[in-house]
Amino acid sequence: MISSTSNWEIEGVAVTHNLLGIKLMNRRKIAFIRVWDGLVSSDSVLGMLKMTFPDHQIVEITIFPDVVKKKNFINLYHCLREYGIEILRGKKNIYSSIVRTPHYFYKVKNAMSDLLQ
Repeated sequence: MISSTSNWEIEGVAVTHNLLGIKLMNRRKIAFIRVWDGLVSSDSVLGMLKMTFPDHQIVEITIFPDVVKKKNFINLYHCLREYGIEILRGKKNIYSSIVRTPHYFYKVKNAMSDLLQ
């Protein structure tokens, strides 16, 4: 029995075709998440991921400004509600506290699940 097999890719889905039928195989995804763009080390890690996992789809996600805008009044409101007293006493920095609120983590989580589907 002669079997002919060919492989190709259609919109991120690997397709294997043989005389018996077509088999679809979803490519595995790797999420490469960075806080902000422009770090040399992030580019190096991304290059190593692409070399190590050539058959995987690597989804690059940059949190600022792609996912969540840092300067947002709703984020500021939740930051002051959560850490306002510590910020006024000088124990916490407003810039680092704004990304540590539960509201902010909720926004990042929802945005990530939307981007990775």
